Amino acid sequence: MSDTARIVFVQTGDFRAAYERISAGMGETYHAQTYSMEVVERLVPQAAVVAVICTCAEIPHDKTLPSGVRSIGLDDIWKQKRPFASVIAQLDALEPTHLILRSPSRSLLTWARQHGVRVLPSFADSFMLRRGLRGWIDRWRLRQLASELNRPEVGRVGNHNIAAAEGLATLGVAAEKIIPWDWPRSPTPADFSPKTAPAAGPKRLIFVGAVSEAKGVGDIIRALAADPRMGDGATFKVVGGGDIEGFQALARSLGVAKRVTFTGRLPHAEIAPAMHAADAVLVYSRHQYGEGLPGTIYLGFASRTPIVISDHPMFVAYFRDREDVLFAPEHAPDQLAARLRVLFDDPALYERLSRNGDSAFVRIAHPVLWGDFVECWLRNGPEDCAWLDAQTLPKWRAMQLKMTDAMGTPETQS
Repeated sequence: MSDTARIVFVQTGDFRAAYERISAGMGETYHAQTYSMEVVERLVPQAAVVAVICTCAEIPHDKTLPSGVRSIGLDDIWKQKRPFASVIAQLDALEPTHLILRSPSRSLLTWARQHGVRVLPSFADSFMLRRGLRGWIDRWRLRQLASELNRPEVGRVGNHNIAAAEGLATLGVAAEKIIPWDWPRSPTPADFSPKTAPAAGPKRLIFVGAVSEAKGVGDIIRALAADPRMGDGATFKVVGGGDIEGFQALARSLGVAKRVTFTGRLPHAEIAPAMHAADAVLVYSRHQYGEGLPGTIYLGFASRTPIVISDHPMFVAYFRDREDVLFAPEHAPDQLAARLRVLFDDPALYERLSRNGDSAFVRIAHPVLWGDFVECWLRNGPEDCAWLDAQTLPKWRAMQLKMTDAMGTPETQS
C-alpha cells in the first residue's frame, strides 16, 4: 500500500454517528466499535483517501471527520428499488484503489472487478435459505455471490469466526481463500465470579440485540405469556433498538406488559454487568436470521449468567447442550418456556453452565483479529501474504478438529 492509495470501506453502520457519540463520552453501543473505528483511522496517514460509505445512516451526510476519515452516510439503501445504485455512484466518484466490503453484495464485487479495484470481502454473516419459492431465489442469489467470490480477482474472503466461515465454504467459496476472524474481547469471564442457582421468586431474563421477530424477541414475550408460572412470573429486559413500539403492543395484547421492560440501546460497558445481574441470557434467533457469532454470546459467557439459546445452525456448530448453553428449538415459545423451567429447576445444571462459561469463552475467541486481517491485506508484502496463508479455513479446521476430539462433538439434546 502506498501513500496514493484510496481506501474505501462499505458497511451498514453509521461511522459518523458512532464517532460523535464516542467523542462525546457516551461510550460504545456495540462491542469493538471503538476498535474497528481505530483500525480505519490509523490508515489515514498512510493513504491519500480513507472513506467509509454507510448504507443505513441515521442522518444522510458527507463529512470529513477530525480523524481525517471521510464518512458518507446514505439513506437506508434497502428502501430503494436498486439498493446498491447509490453506493456505486459514490464509488464512481471516490475512485478507490482498495475496497473493503463488509456486507455481502455481488453488485459491488462486480463493480470492483470491472474497475480493477482490489477488493476484500470481510463479512460477519451466515447465509440462511428461506422456505418455499423464496428459498429458490436465495439459492440462485447465493450461487451468484459464491461465483463472484471465487473469481481470481478476489484473493481473500473473511467471515466472522469458524462456523460462519464454514458457511461460505458450504456455498461453494474456495476454502483456501476464506479467513475466519474475530474482534478483541473485553470483558472476559475473569471479570465475574461463577453464579449459583437463583433463589425462589421471579426470575430475571435479558435479551441484548436488534429488537425484531427474527432475533426472537416476540417469541420470548410469547413464552412469558404461554406459561405464567415460569420462574414464578419471570421479568424480561430487552436491550437494543428496533421495533420497540410493536413489541410493547404485543406484550400488552398478551397481558405481560408489566413484566417486559425496553431500555433501548445501552453503552457497551453496561451490558455484561446487566447480564450478570440477570438470571438467564436469551439469544433466541430464528434460523432465517443471518447470524455470524453474536457478541452477546461472548458477553453472556463473560457475565457467567447461563445462556438459553436457539438451535440456529451457527450456534449448534459451536456449543454443547447442558454443558455450554441450554438449547431451545427456534420459534417455539412453549418449548422455550419449558427449557427455562428446566434451567431454574436444576441447580446443578445452572451452576455448571455458569462455571463452564470460562472454557466456552476461550474456545470461541478466535485469535485472528479483524484489524490484523485488513492491515495485512492492505500492505500485501511477502510476510503479510505468508501470515494470511497461515490463517485460512483449512488450517483452522485442523486445529478445531483437535479441540473437538478433546472435548466431544457439540450437539443439541432434548
